[in-house]
Amino acid sequence: MNLNKMTASILDEMINPSKIPGVNFDLSVGVPDEESLPSSELLISIQNVLKNDYKNALTYAGVNGFVGLRSWIANKANQISDNKFNEENVSLVSGSAHGLDNIARTFLDFNDVVIISSPTYNGAIRTFRACNAKIIDIDSDDQGMDIVQLQLKIDQCKKEKKNIKLLYIVSDYNNPTGESYSLERKKEIVKLCYENNILIIDDRAYAEISFEDIASFPLIADINHSCVIELGTFSKTIATGLRVAWILADESIIKKLNIMRFDNGGSNLIQRTIHNFVDSEVYSDHLLKLKSIYKIKRDIVSDALQKYCLNNVEFNSPQGGFYHWVKISSNISNDVIKVRALNKGVAINSGSVYYSNNDNKEHLRIVYSKLDHQQLEKAIKLLSECFY
Repeated sequence: MNLNKMTASILDEMINPSKIPGVNFDLSVGVPDEESLPSSELLISIQNVLKNDYKNALTYAGVNGFVGLRSWIANKANQISDNKFNEENVSLVSGSAHGLDNIARTFLDFNDVVIISSPTYNGAIRTFRACNAKIIDIDSDDQGMDIVQLQLKIDQCKKEKKNIKLLYIVSDYNNPTGESYSLERKKEIVKLCYENNILIIDDRAYAEISFEDIASFPLIADINHSCVIELGTFSKTIATGLRVAWILADESIIKKLNIMRFDNGGSNLIQRTIHNFVDSEVYSDHLLKLKSIYKIKRDIVSDALQKYCLNNVEFNSPQGGFYHWVKISSNISNDVIKVRALNKGVAINSGSVYYSNNDNKEHLRIVYSKLDHQQLEKAIKLLSECFY
């Protein structure tokens, strides 16, 4: 990627705010609560792996990764789908960023079109730009990507003989908005893409961090699932440092992705350790604990925004994930708020980096996953002072 062509806001997004002198409250980086990291459980799991099969655990796992974990992922998908997946439908990758890059470099040629929901995860925008793709933004409403606008863009590209290869969405607890697609909208998008030979990347990084009792519907469970590539990760539910994620897709897609893999696969030891953990009885308890932790933090930020910022912002309280998407109702840009907040020791992201054209001056993304309860309250109070 040519760094000279990157906007200053995206470069800012890549800087770790905790390394900036004077930053005491980081509301910008979507990482798990440090106290939730299951260190003791992982210690037991890695000991189990090394005790029972250290010779295999300390060798290559192969490009697709450890078959036990791949089978676990496939079986989990089968529990909420009439489709029958197996280990050949799964490829383990070194984090979802690696998975997204693998997909993009496999299917995108120069000037191919990628459709994204707007706003969306800025890391995906960077990846598609690095592959010299043309990005088309589709606005979203409270149900998800605007299906009428999507149909119009597909028809327009056909007339102009532009090749749409991929459509990227975060269908549950979107980064940055925290919103989820309705079941009807999910099915409409899959049907439309299936009929138009467009591959969907369904990024489900936050799907397990749900505060609702109803299980979400993954696009891969649809009857037309052959056009869906599910991208999942253990970074949000276990730990970012493990660098283990997965791609779940039709076997023919997995085979094409493998052709573009030159890394000899990820860590066999870590993949086996994760499998030992998630396949144990304690993993479900861990997930329940996570949901409770983040729901409480969500409530603290929602209450603090109401208490300190009510006349200056509008927001919906998310039903899962790590983020509040806050609209500034006063006549001041998000970049100004970002700079003022940084001067008060609060790091926060402006909404512009979540649009391919950086055309947003009225939103802020607030991360509630990282800081503790007192820090969150203090950070929002300091943020409220930046509107004046």
